[in-house]
Amino acid sequence: MTISVRAGSRVVSDRVAESVSLVDLRMRKMSAELLVPSFTAPLTPTVAVERSMSLTSGHVIYDVSYELSGVDSADTPVFAASLTLNLVFRLAVGADLDRDDLRAFGSVSVLEVAHPYFREIVHGLSGRMGLPPLVLQVAPPAEGSACRR
Repeated sequence: MTISVRAGSRVVSDRVAESVSLVDLRMRKMSAELLVPSFTAPLTPTVAVERSMSLTSGHVIYDVSYELSGVDSADTPVFAASLTLNLVFRLAVGADLDRDDLRAFGSVSVLEVAHPYFREIVHGLSGRMGLPPLVLQVAPPAEGSACRR
């Protein structure tokens, strides 16, 4: 199920955070492609974020995906990348949380946990592609927002 951000999610997310603990965080999928080896500066990168959630016995699993792309000053596509992290949280015994609570947690706190890992990966990946190292903003982006370089 896809997660969307709703008003009041921060309050609910903070309450849920008291009843869960992170037990695993790992790269689930990564792909990147340099579409043209030379480009006309500056690059204009964009990032889109998707979150999804599934429940298992005593755990909630979130997938957080970043889709990155960039164009040069001539609007020529220069690069494309897709990264997905998998985060597994253990639910406290007796925690009284419904799906809406867990969605709110996924839309706020889970993204805040995952975002620093994405920042590091994107910075290193862009440099290895021969691009100016891309630096995502410190705060997690909203869906479809632009990152800066």
